[in-house]
Amino acid sequence: MQYPNLINCKFNDIKTRFLVLYTDVTYLIWKREKYYQSTIIDEYTKEIVDVKWSKYNDNKLVMDNLNDAINKIKLIKKIWMT
Repeated sequence: MQYPNLINCKFNDIKTRFLVLYTDVTYLIWKREKYYQSTIIDEYTKEIVDVKWSKYNDNKLVMDNLNDAINKIKLIKKIWMT
């Protein structure tokens, strides 16, 4: 399913993956408990780069998500170069 671009930025010059990343934190209530989801999305491909879940909406959730996304991007770029 495709959702509208609510940010509405014009990144017309983007011709490669991982140049612009979006992040979002949202929550889900499941069995009367609130869980937070931090997601990083690649603007060019619209693919999810990494996602993390936590019971806490804190810096640890976001930084773990960002660090894992960076490591995945480094690994993908390393594979591309070989």
